[in-house]
Amino acid sequence: MDMQKNLIDRVAMGDIFRRKASTLPHLDAVVEFREGTRRCLSHRQFNESLNRVAHMLRSLGIQPGDRVALAGPNSIEFEQVIYRCMKGGFVVIPLNHLQGREDLVYTINHCSAKVVIVEDSLADKFDGIKSDLDSAEHWINMVVTGCSVSSHYLDFQTAINNASAEEVIDVVIKDRDPLQILYTSGTTSKPKGLETSHLALFMNTLAAIIELGVEPKMAGSSRYGLYVGVRN
Repeated sequence: MDMQKNLIDRVAMGDIFRRKASTLPHLDAVVEFREGTRRCLSHRQFNESLNRVAHMLRSLGIQPGDRVALAGPNSIEFEQVIYRCMKGGFVVIPLNHLQGREDLVYTINHCSAKVVIVEDSLADKFDGIKSDLDSAEHWINMVVTGCSVSSHYLDFQTAINNASAEEVIDVVIKDRDPLQILYTSGTTSKPKGLETSHLALFMNTLAAIIELGVEPKMAGSSRYGLYVGVRN
C-alpha cells in the first residue's frame, strides 16, 4: 500500500497526537497530580515522548501488530505506552493488575504479548508469573513509586530518553486494524479478549465530543487536557 495515500485516507488514532503537536503545541495534553505536584506535558512534549516510546519498542524488534501488555494504575507513563502503541501500529493490552495469578498468566499467554511493561509497584507480583509466560521476550519497568525491581527489567525512562523523538510516519495502518484488546474479568470462565479497532475508538471519541458539546475553540484548551489521576 502506498504510504502517502495511507496517511491521507486512514483513520488512525495515533495521528491525532501528531496533528495536535503541530497545531496546538504549547497547550496541555496530559496532566497528573502526583504527591501534591502537578505534572504536565504539552501536546508537543507528549507527541515527542510517544515517538520515543515507538522507537524504543522498535529497537527491541517489536513490529506493527505485535502485542504489548501493560500493567499499572493511571499515570503519564501509562498513557505514553497506550497512545504510543496507537501511533506505532502495535496492539496494547491493558491488564487488570488486580486479577489473580492464573488469570494474568492466561491473559498474557492468550494474547501472545511480546513485551510486558509494568509499573514498579507491581513488579514483585509479575516476577511471580514470569516463568509461566510463553511469548514475553522483554520486560520493562515504569518507575512511578520508586520501588526497587529485579535486574531483568529494562528501565522505561532511560530507554525512551535514549530513543529518537523523530516522527514515525512509515507505518501503514488500516481503519479496522486492532489497536487494543480489553480482557473481561473472567468471573464465570476464562477472560475473553475484546478487540477495538482504530475506527471504532475514533467513532467512540467523536460521539463523546458531540455528547459533551465540545466546540472547536474549546478542544485545544487546558480544560480538555487528559487528566490521568491523583496520587497521594
